[in-house]
Amino acid sequence: DLRQRQTGAAAGVMVEQLDGRELRFSCPYWFVDRSGVQQGLSLGLEFRGGALPRDSGITLLPAACLEEECTLVVGGAVVLDDACGGFFPPGCCSMGARHRTSFRMPPNWSVETVPRSSAGPLVFCVQADDV
Repeated sequence: DLRQRQTGAAAGVMVEQLDGRELRFSCPYWFVDRSGVQQGLSLGLEFRGGALPRDSGITLLPAACLEEECTLVVGGAVVLDDACGGFFPPGCCSMGARHRTSFRMPPNWSVETVPRSSAGPLVFCVQADDV
């Protein structure tokens, strides 16, 4: 398991030995944020109450994401530092109202509506595709 922060949730990362000196790290399940949410809003995923590791819009998912629910969190927060991972860690970010919904991965097709946000009402389409 790989964590981005000590208090965060663990992603299901596998390590394979290729030869005597090479290792391959891989994560079979990803969530790619293509939402284009405007600055001042944040979109992230939690698992068992902790933020999952993410960078540049790609979130690494836990190995149990097919059996247990992940939580999509939409919030009106201003991220102060990119080192925060863009996801509300204590002490890094200004908290805003959060909207949460939980589902198992992959969510074949799911429409998530956020009736109130600092940008007005939002609608997200969450779907699974081959990468």
